[in-house]
Amino acid sequence: MEPLPMGRSTPCIEEARVNGWLGEVHGLQASLEAARNKLASLDRLTRNRNRNRTPITLRMPIIPGET
Repeated sequence: MEPLPMGRSTPCIEEARVNGWLGEVHGLQASLEAARNKLASLDRLTRNRNRNRTPITLRMPIIPGET
């Protein structure tokens, strides 16, 4: 399945506008805006996680009874 374009006007919104389905236009625009907001939120989260990473020192485990 191809992802929908995230441009100013998707083909679905344009079709709804041409056919005069104003409620559908509004609903699709609201969904598109919510998707854009979610993507922006995920981008911020990813940037923040990558920025705050520090190296972790891994050591050999100590197993009781072995020396």
